[in-house]
Amino acid sequence: MPRVLSDERRDMVKAIADFCRRECGTKEQRDKLTAGGQEQHNQKLYEQMAHLGWLGIAIPEEYGGAGRGMTDLCLFLQETSY
Repeated sequence: MPRVLSDERRDMVKAIADFCRRECGTKEQRDKLTAGGQEQHNQKLYEQMAHLGWLGIAIPEEYGGAGRGMTDLCLFLQETSY
C-alpha cells in the first residue's frame, strides 16, 4: 500500500527541492561550488542548509535539532541526493 505524505512533509520536500534546484541544480553551479569537483564540500551552501534547520532535522529539539525524526531525514537525503 503506498504511503501518502502529509501536507507539511510535501511542503518540506518542495522547499528542499526548490532550494537545491536554485542553489546547485546545474552542473555549472555544482562546479562553481566545488572548484570544478576538486572540493567535496561548500561551506556557504552547508551554512544555508543549517540556517533552514535541515542539518539537524532528526536531532531531538533538546539537543538543538528540529526533532523531526528519521522519515523527514530520509526525505531530506532523498531530495538532496538528486
